[in-house]
Amino acid sequence: MLFSVLFAGCIKSEVDDYEYSIDTSIRAFGIDSIKGKYYAFSIDLLNNSIYNRDSLPYLSDTLLKSFKIDTFNVRGYVMSGDSVLDFPAKYPLINAVNGADGIMFTVFSTDGSRNRNYRLDIRVHLQDPDSLVWSQVNDLPAELAGAALGHQFRVMSLNVSNQPMIFDGANKKVHFKDGADNWQSAAIEGLPDNLRWDTMVKYKDRLYINSTDGDVYAGNGMIWQKIEALSGNVNYLLAGMSDRLLAVETIDGLDYFCYSTNGLSWTQGQVVPADFPRRNIHSIALTTPTGVEKATITGDINGKSDEVVPWFTFVGDNWAALDTEEMACPAMDNPTIFNYNNMFYLFGSGFDAMYESPSTLTWNKKTSKMLLPTSLKGVETYSSFVDDDHFIWLMASTPTGNQLWRGRINKYGFKRQ
Repeated sequence: MLFSVLFAGCIKSEVDDYEYSIDTSIRAFGIDSIKGKYYAFSIDLLNNSIYNRDSLPYLSDTLLKSFKIDTFNVRGYVMSGDSVLDFPAKYPLINAVNGADGIMFTVFSTDGSRNRNYRLDIRVHLQDPDSLVWSQVNDLPAELAGAALGHQFRVMSLNVSNQPMIFDGANKKVHFKDGADNWQSAAIEGLPDNLRWDTMVKYKDRLYINSTDGDVYAGNGMIWQKIEALSGNVNYLLAGMSDRLLAVETIDGLDYFCYSTNGLSWTQGQVVPADFPRRNIHSIALTTPTGVEKATITGDINGKSDEVVPWFTFVGDNWAALDTEEMACPAMDNPTIFNYNNMFYLFGSGFDAMYESPSTLTWNKKTSKMLLPTSLKGVETYSSFVDDDHFIWLMASTPTGNQLWRGRINKYGFKRQ
């Protein structure tokens, strides 16, 4: 039995040696790392091609003029033109970038009796992945584009296809796109005239807003109803967290922080400080690296300030100011805060600049990549939100009409990143 096994092994070895001697396939191909990262290459033996599924970083083509092929695994040998290549080897790869002529390599079998040509194509991102690109939505219905919105409007979403819902408070209408990507308009039902449109927040699967006489309303955007159990004393809504609605209520002339976890009552917290935001509230709710959810807001305060100070809370009964004084965000009206691409950003009325922070404590003015639409510079009245597809939506009311913009950094549009 031992003899037969050894004999079979000898036969198999001879057969393998014979098959390998005429083998012209490529087993592996790779180039040197780019900015410390290796990018895998695929080998299509049916179409005799070598290519990378994940595009190389933006501007990598400038590096490929003289680059190192560190892996070219074949049984025989490789030629380019009339030269036999020895790997790893420096090689100009620029002609293989993004549908150019490509680079041809010829793989010969060990005995030289057979050969096979392969084309190398290298995909490189043509756009800076971290640059914010804006486009104006040019198909607004005429009644919305020319409506006199004043300050009574809001753009929000309930994440239904991530389409924006534009609320025209002055004319009691909501505008949105249907499944066929056509604009539709509907009358808003169940809301009074004395609304604070700057208090609209999203909580779970509904939108909430409050009136100037302290009542709270909830709805799907078109049909609303008064939430009796939460109404009566609400000065303004602040934010929606995963398990609670946050607000400020006025009792006996004093403002108190409050929150509701059941939709039936408010749990009262501490007295609201004088320098806490009072109007044009913008909020985000995120889970921290330690697994705790935190709400952060910005807004306009009573009086003047030299900086925008975000405030945060973990529960809703008390809020703390994120005021570091050094490297603060300069004062602006209607400041919007949002979390994007693992950073925090702030901008406001006038659209002068975007400010960036890794933690909401220190802020830097952006002079490249994360920029606002230049045509909106000077515009004072706007509303915005960020959807689940990483689009930033801006609805702006200008003297010549209303404009809707959306922006996204390039990398969120790449099919592969």
